[in-house]
Amino acid sequence: MRVRSQPMTNLTSEHESLKHIANYDLLDPIGLGGMSSVFRAQEHGTDRMVAIKVMNQRLAAIPEFRDRFLAQAQQIAALDHPHIVRVYEAAADDDLLYMVMEHFDGVSLRTRINEYLANQQLLELREVVSICRQVAQALHFAHERGLVHRDVKPDNVLIKTSAAMPAGIHASLTDFGLLKRIIWGDSSTGGIEILGTPAYMSPEQARGWALDGRSDVYSLGIMLYELVTGQQPFPAASINEAILMQSQGDSIKVQELRPNVPPALISIILRALRLNPDDRYESAADIGRELEALEKSIKQLEAETIRPFPPLPTKRKIEHSSGAPTVFDVMPVLDQPALPVDLISGGTDDLILLTPPDAPPRTVVLDRPTLSVGRDLNNDLILTDPLVSRRHISIERLPDGRLAVTDAGTMNGTYLNDVRLAKKTTAVWSDGQSVKIGSTWLTLRLARTPIGVGRRQMSLTPAAPKEISLGKQTKVRVTPLQSVIEPGRAVVIRIDVENQHTETQSYRFSLEGLDDSWYTIAPLPLNVPARLSSERLITLHPPRLPMTTPAMYSYKITVSSQDEQAFATADCVLLVYPYYEFASDASVSGRGIRIQLANQGNEVRYYVIETREPSNMLIIAPARVRVSVKAGESGEQALRVQPKNRPWLGTPHHYPVEVYVRSDGLPPQFHTLEYEVEPLFTWWAVTIAIILAISVLLYVLTIIY
Repeated sequence: MRVRSQPMTNLTSEHESLKHIANYDLLDPIGLGGMSSVFRAQEHGTDRMVAIKVMNQRLAAIPEFRDRFLAQAQQIAALDHPHIVRVYEAAADDDLLYMVMEHFDGVSLRTRINEYLANQQLLELREVVSICRQVAQALHFAHERGLVHRDVKPDNVLIKTSAAMPAGIHASLTDFGLLKRIIWGDSSTGGIEILGTPAYMSPEQARGWALDGRSDVYSLGIMLYELVTGQQPFPAASINEAILMQSQGDSIKVQELRPNVPPALISIILRALRLNPDDRYESAADIGRELEALEKSIKQLEAETIRPFPPLPTKRKIEHSSGAPTVFDVMPVLDQPALPVDLISGGTDDLILLTPPDAPPRTVVLDRPTLSVGRDLNNDLILTDPLVSRRHISIERLPDGRLAVTDAGTMNGTYLNDVRLAKKTTAVWSDGQSVKIGSTWLTLRLARTPIGVGRRQMSLTPAAPKEISLGKQTKVRVTPLQSVIEPGRAVVIRIDVENQHTETQSYRFSLEGLDDSWYTIAPLPLNVPARLSSERLITLHPPRLPMTTPAMYSYKITVSSQDEQAFATADCVLLVYPYYEFASDASVSGRGIRIQLANQGNEVRYYVIETREPSNMLIIAPARVRVSVKAGESGEQALRVQPKNRPWLGTPHHYPVEVYVRSDGLPPQFHTLEYEVEPLFTWWAVTIAIILAISVLLYVLTIIY
């Protein structure tokens, strides 16, 4: 790419009047805007058609912006990828700043969306998946070279028909984020901060935090949601609205807007839209691989008639769950919506998302230390894909908790993240990575809830069933010795008793180390016939109460003969995990607002309180505050309210105030209030003052005369 500085011809202050730029003839405008204008142009002496973006002259006059524009344009010009619009050169000529790009003979994806919506139709799903797969590949190429787009949206994706593409559409990404963070204007006029498009911003981008490729993955998830449903999940018009909508997490479910969407596609959208970058796809390549696998299996359909959009949820005084939160609600991400365990592993199990070529995607629970995969019926996971070998791979959990995949020496090969494994070799299989065998994809999803992580940790060093002797002719086996539980749930301990006597024996059972309300055991003795076995079950059920402290509890199970002359004990462990619940209320108190919080969980929690005043007539301080409340306790936060303008005379004014209370992993609660602002002088006070003034005046006149 070249960066040039040459004189200009026929230029005016208005972009519409431009005729020539350097050695290019401007033919017609492609788009005119306040920040830049794009023209179709032809190079002098050649038939080469290009597109030229000319920046706003006020921006071009800022030295910092010019330097950054040229430097980043040079970086973008190095991106030679079939799904990225090429940049040929950039130039700064006096008061003109422009970029010469590849001319793409197509339309923007936004135009195509609008055409379909105008006819009350949605884009065909295979086309949607194909477009987003191509965009993901372009993003991955840019991310590997240190560039983040920062403004992924349908407006910046150009499409055209192509017989070479599976869905017949070629997509190219354009307009990389040159305007990462530019403030223009001066101190007298104020500044305008340009960060991107609020409706497509990731949470970290909206907050002005450091960005990496996962921010673009989130924006791609927003675009994918819009292409599938016909509407944006968070249609924010400003950065503040984007932050608020994302924190509420009140987007309409994809299946409510388009019921025929495959579960695998819903899984991709939900994972891309996670608020915490650590919980999204690790790279654009990962989401691209899943989209590619889905693109090969999804059927070609006609454009679908748009489903009437359900009304947006109405605001209520306060929202509570209809029942006790499950472990799927205990997420380590701020306001992350609960995800169904049959789609992705947001729950208690490690899963494999299986995407075969000729069947709907499904999930397989990794509940054993090893798993064999192949076409033979004696495999743990049986596949019907003819390209899969009889025994293709084996999956095992390593001593450190990681998973490994081993190729069984197949002819068709095993691919881990597009890299073929050598025959009979083993490779570590990380969360989010995909393994391809034949035409089938297997994607690993590890559970991330506390209860899921606890189960995985317990599985690393599983305690063998404890076999103990009760005298010489009685064998007792206790399983499991280690248990993981969330308060309010139950786990069953099984005690098998083998009577090797020649006559019936009776046995009693007891438990020590846990509160009596935490377990249930039958008080009657267990009678076991001669030379037979029987079992007794003990149910552990720690109550869902704040005083049920999350910790590791040691307890003993004792089995004794009826005459208590012989007994045996088994040492066991119960790991109790935290659960999260809270209640909140808001009310007007004096010249402020009072927020009351009750932590109904069993662990100290932090709560974020945010206020919103749509009329913009009040100053509420603090507008955002973080409060900690101990388990089982209540807390209170006072907010000061000051009207921006208090009327001199009239009736009281009422302004609506919205209060949002959020805590990690739980749905936010919100309250609506009306704050009353009294005028400095009310009518009745003025009336009384006038009456008093008249009375005083009459009194004075009476004295004088």
